[in-house]
Amino acid sequence: MTDIGEIYVLPQLSELLDRAAPGVSISTVRNAGVNLRDEMEAGRVDLALGWLPDLKAGFMQRRMIRHKYVCLFRKGHPLDKASITQDEFCAAKHVVVVSAGSGHGVADETMERSGVERNIKLEVPHFVAVGHILRETELVATVPERFAERCAEPFGLSFVPAPIPLPEIAINLFWHTKYHRDPGNLWLRELLFETFSE
Repeated sequence: MTDIGEIYVLPQLSELLDRAAPGVSISTVRNAGVNLRDEMEAGRVDLALGWLPDLKAGFMQRRMIRHKYVCLFRKGHPLDKASITQDEFCAAKHVVVVSAGSGHGVADETMERSGVERNIKLEVPHFVAVGHILRETELVATVPERFAERCAEPFGLSFVPAPIPLPEIAINLFWHTKYHRDPGNLWLRELLFETFSE
């Protein structure tokens, strides 16, 4: 899973596992760090959660979450109000998470194709530092709403809907067909579906 997946899923999943299956441990890997197709076929990676259009033949999937995009910034920021205009959005200083080939990359590509020009001041390779950065700066980040919900309270942030039309991104749970009936794989899939699917 991605860092957003870890931030959104792992705290609650860890708590559930502690109660329901204290002997079970979870280890996550990044899609960019492994050959996900081969690792899942070999059974070394049980499940993948994300926007993974390359996992088709030989894989099963189920929709879990749909991400809408919001603008995230520190409380008290000039944009901290009920809604913002596209002009305000474009004039703001932005931090951008560069994640080409991901669902989030699709949102960036949509803005570029639509002629939306952001005043980009900082680019980072992942979401982990975004809350820390926004808390200390005047920067704005366009992020999935679930991420914003997890970061708002601990980092003293606010968010509003993005003022431009961006595609919703489907986050699916994937598993290899070889393990469709595997009891452990099935159990974990069902736990994830029951807890996080919309």
